[in-house]
Amino acid sequence: MSPGVRKEYGESRIETKKGCPLFDGIEGSIQTVLMSHGDSVEKLAPGFNVAARSGNVIAAIYNEDLKIYGVQFHPEVDLTENGKTMLENFLRKICGFRDVYALEDRINTAIEQIRGKVGNGKVLVLVSGGVDSAVSAALLLKALDPENVYAIHIDHGLMRKNESDIICENLRELGLKHLLRENAEDVFFNSTVTVNGREIGPLTTLIDPEEKRNLIGEIFIKVLKRAAERLNLDFNKTFIAQGTLRPDLIESGNPDVSSYAHKIKTHHNDVEIIRKAREKGLVVETNWDWHKDEVRQVARMLGIDESIASRQPFPGPGLAVRVVCHDRQACVHRKG
Repeated sequence: MSPGVRKEYGESRIETKKGCPLFDGIEGSIQTVLMSHGDSVEKLAPGFNVAARSGNVIAAIYNEDLKIYGVQFHPEVDLTENGKTMLENFLRKICGFRDVYALEDRINTAIEQIRGKVGNGKVLVLVSGGVDSAVSAALLLKALDPENVYAIHIDHGLMRKNESDIICENLRELGLKHLLRENAEDVFFNSTVTVNGREIGPLTTLIDPEEKRNLIGEIFIKVLKRAAERLNLDFNKTFIAQGTLRPDLIESGNPDVSSYAHKIKTHHNDVEIIRKAREKGLVVETNWDWHKDEVRQVARMLGIDESIASRQPFPGPGLAVRVVCHDRQACVHRKG
């Protein structure tokens, strides 16, 4: 690969090679695809063939014996008109993928894992109002005695207007008997924390995204401990459940899911205190091996209201990272 003489961005027309398994069953050799590249293949490696071209630019290559395929376009987007067929060809005809994955099985497995880990213990689930934590709460209620499931919703001051009211109402409809709403806007906006021996904060003075993530994550746990005390729970002995997804753990460089992934950013569900709780076996992450689209499907299968199942990511810590400055308390958006 080298910087291309011709850069391609946006919809492009490619000519595919007849007989290439990647394009099997697709009518016509000319296909519309979405390009986004500034480099090009200059010389093919031994055993590789050209699978598609865009003018004189190589758009796809393959080695049928090694089952290695490479494309310069995006088959996963709608603008690539037959992208789904290409992906299906790759999975089924090239990789030999078989239909053995079923979310129903994964749900039952998750329920059994919860029962095996928690037993008759008490579990505290962190419910943000998003689909991830709602699915965690619903799975816990299916797996355990509802009397042993405690839920806390923390309003950190970075929610949409009236969103916490709506969230708590929806969560009660799930069957949660012990639901506590903790209003902690002042704590999140005005507290400092010590990370690696250095004091950072308050949030209203920070600009660096990683500092903001660390501060929010640490304060989140402190507020959680305070709320747990109000529920008469021993934080050091109570199981903590959260809706962390596999991508969240990978982004955080968590060694439990990847031995080689570098940290991209600190996730507020994967700060140091949570990792220490994991070492004690006290963290329950029902969704740890799922991605967002799978969690949304699980939510619907569990009967969770569509307003939660399809809810887009709400502001939360992400908003704090994106707001680069602070202009007195009057700027707090939830007031508007």
